[in-house]
Amino acid sequence: MTGGVDARAAAGEFDRGSVTEDERKQVLSLFPLEDWGTLLLERYAPPGCAGIPSSPGSYSC
Repeated sequence: MTGGVDARAAAGEFDRGSVTEDERKQVLSLFPLEDWGTLLLERYAPPGCAGIPSSPGSYSC
């Protein structure tokens, strides 16, 4: 993998116990589980990723 994140490795290293209940609720309020199947990349990707330029012609992902 070049210039990216290995999602499997990151998920394997993630400590679920490090997330507070408030953080979990905040994420679920922004991204309800029932919407995950149809969630568009533009909805959760940072600006500059997924073909969403942070400014015209600029991709900083």
